[in-house]
Amino acid sequence: MEPGNLAKKTNYLVFAVVLTYLILQLMAEFIFGKEWIEKNIYLFLAFIQLFIILIPALLFVHTQKMSYTHVLRLKSISAPKILLIIPMAII
Repeated sequence: MEPGNLAKKTNYLVFAVVLTYLILQLMAEFIFGKEWIEKNIYLFLAFIQLFIILIPALLFVHTQKMSYTHVLRLKSISAPKILLIIPMAII
């Protein structure tokens, strides 16, 4: 696949995700109300991050027949890195 073609498709994906986010944000404010969103902001943000950002990206990787581990940069983790991550997560 050409790099320019992939960049163009990625730009379309980013545009679609941003547009979807804005539309769902407005719809959620009308449906649930501003008070509910402010009270349950963490639940709302988790929903946004999982369903509006992650799933379209995974679908894009799948439809382009790319390697998930290469695109998402998933590598095996070593023991020293685990020991560094734990205190960083606590702090």
